[in-house]
Amino acid sequence: MSANTILQRLGGVPKNLIKGGGNLSDRDVRKVIIAQKIKQKYDR
Repeated sequence: MSANTILQRLGGVPKNLIKGGGNLSDRDVRKVIIAQKIKQKYDR
């Protein structure tokens, strides 16, 4: 069995997850970011 992790075998962390910013562990920050994404999606 390979010593690589699943993430390494799949090519690393997806780029769209890397560009996220802010402390997504904090619930208040996460709520604001999700609200912004929803607003962007439906304002088009």
